[in-house]
Amino acid sequence: MKKTIFIFIFLLMFITTFASCKKKNQDNENNKEPEHVHEYKLVNEVAATCTENGVKAHYICEGCDKIFDENKNETTLAALNISALNHSRDEPTYEWNADNSACTATRVCKNDASHVETETVNAEETHVDSGCVVDGKNTYTATFTNKAFEKQEREYIIDHYGHSWGYATYTWSADYSKCTATRVCNNDANHVETETVDSKSRVMSEATEEHEGAILYEATFTNEAFIEQSEVVMTPQLPTLSKISFTLVEDSSGAYYSVKAASSSISGSLVIPETYNDKPVTKIDAAGFEGTAITEVVIPASVTCVETYAFHNCTKLVEVKFIDGAKSCEIGMGAFKDCSKLERFTLPSSLTEIESYLFNGCTSLSYIDLKYLGKLEEIGNSAFDDCSNISFLYLPGSIKTISDHALGDSKKLSGFYYNGTQEDWSKVVVRPHGLPDTATIIVCTDGQIVDYMVPEE
Repeated sequence: MKKTIFIFIFLLMFITTFASCKKKNQDNENNKEPEHVHEYKLVNEVAATCTENGVKAHYICEGCDKIFDENKNETTLAALNISALNHSRDEPTYEWNADNSACTATRVCKNDASHVETETVNAEETHVDSGCVVDGKNTYTATFTNKAFEKQEREYIIDHYGHSWGYATYTWSADYSKCTATRVCNNDANHVETETVDSKSRVMSEATEEHEGAILYEATFTNEAFIEQSEVVMTPQLPTLSKISFTLVEDSSGAYYSVKAASSSISGSLVIPETYNDKPVTKIDAAGFEGTAITEVVIPASVTCVETYAFHNCTKLVEVKFIDGAKSCEIGMGAFKDCSKLERFTLPSSLTEIESYLFNGCTSLSYIDLKYLGKLEEIGNSAFDDCSNISFLYLPGSIKTISDHALGDSKKLSGFYYNGTQEDWSKVVVRPHGLPDTATIIVCTDGQIVDYMVPEE
């Protein structure tokens, strides 16, 4: 009986459990969710730009937010990415401002005209002057920091202005066989135009014992800027041998000639030769031509000694000319004293002293220029005394002593020129009446001394 009950209970539990499972399965079937259907929404393509990525056209499910490509295959945003284009620039352009002081560089992106790259810089200016024959120029240089922009240069040519020639000068050679024409540009002293040509000569008049000769020299240039030049050169008078007496002297220094007047009646021009019988003429005798009627005398460079009173009282003598070149020359006291018509004289540049009474009483002298006597140190006593018409005086800077009454009677002198400084003049010894008391102004090379006081006795 118990066994029957047990079996009954087991069957009852099985039936109950089976019924319960069946009901549960039926309940599960009733509660199952329906299958998802995608709702596709088209998303248009976002184009890539120069600097930002784009996205291809695609779909997105509004229900599950899944992403699908154009073929509605599921995908990801990464797979739909369109890379940024990057800039594609045009060639740069460059624009200068009106005065070229600055330059602007610009380049525009081909993909997007709003993408513009620009830089403005100040230009550096360099200037090259133009010359007579060479053009000048102004150069403006713009250098950019952006390496995409190239250095820019702008040049402006300044035309050359041509020569501005000064007046031509002409220089003859010592023997007048050649003439050189020269002109210098006013704009540039280094620009010199020159031409040297041989001259042609012809004798206009022959030299005689009484007159100088004359030779005409002519020079013609190929450069049309230079004009034809001509120069008349005087040739020395022939030695007036007939007016001169020659005395041969032989001593320890050798053989030479001294000269004097052939007679007291000689007149006119006197030209003393350098040599006679192949020996030098070196001395003019004391009072050798005293009182003669000569009108001019030419003394050669061979003469080293003019003795005292050599030409004293030659009252018709107008001009004395020493041919320069003697290493030394001594002119004795009173050599030209009382030559009342003497107007001009040229002394040898080697002279160191104007002896006493040398030109005393030469009342026609008015213009005394001793500036060229660079070795002259002393003017002796009464050297120009009784020369009352002297109105111009130029003393050399070498002068150290002006002796008593040297120029004391030259009352027409209100002043004179001195080829030295004021300090140099302060060291010059001026003896009483060495200068006239009217000469109160001294014009020195560095200015004037005014109210100069001449020493009194």
